[in-house]
Amino acid sequence: MFGVESVNDVAAYCGFIGAILDREVEAAEIRALRPDKLEAAPLFVRQAHRLGLEGVVLAIDNDGAKILHEAHDPGPIPECRHCSLRKVAKIEVVRSWPRPALPPLGFVFGVPVQTIETWLLLARGHPFSGDPHAVGRDSAGRRMLKKWLYDSEEPSSETMQRIATEVTSMVDATALATTSRSFAHFAEQVRAELAPS
Repeated sequence: MFGVESVNDVAAYCGFIGAILDREVEAAEIRALRPDKLEAAPLFVRQAHRLGLEGVVLAIDNDGAKILHEAHDPGPIPECRHCSLRKVAKIEVVRSWPRPALPPLGFVFGVPVQTIETWLLLARGHPFSGDPHAVGRDSAGRRMLKKWLYDSEEPSSETMQRIATEVTSMVDATALATTSRSFAHFAEQVRAELAPS
């Protein structure tokens, strides 16, 4: 199950997870998860358990949040989007529920710094000048990322999905992990939670 900001993000996450695991990934269930409405996350987690799905990917963009999960000390930090998403999802409760004849439900939290477009641009080899993670901290920067990736600040859904699929079909997940700490953290979770045991 994917709980993401936009159905358009699913193409990118399926492609990235597929590249990390070296297998095809399909979105069985898709739910909208807004950064200002994270309280929907535990509902998605419970639904995934009831449906007998393999895993849950909950993802929101960092969008300029100052505290980055990959950069802070262990332990939850309220200002960290990853920590907030994990806390509200209440995965420990669902992990305690039995799943007879099924493997444990996997949980992955994606918080691209600054946006999913940043990961896609890095994967495509976009020539950022300076720190690529500095672009997108504000709405003007996020529009710029969209313009660079989709050639439009307001691309169509079809364009966003097509480009995400094209980019992720050729992505080198190992190389991308060396250029983005948030992607490296995401890839670690995918391998730990979604790779077959």
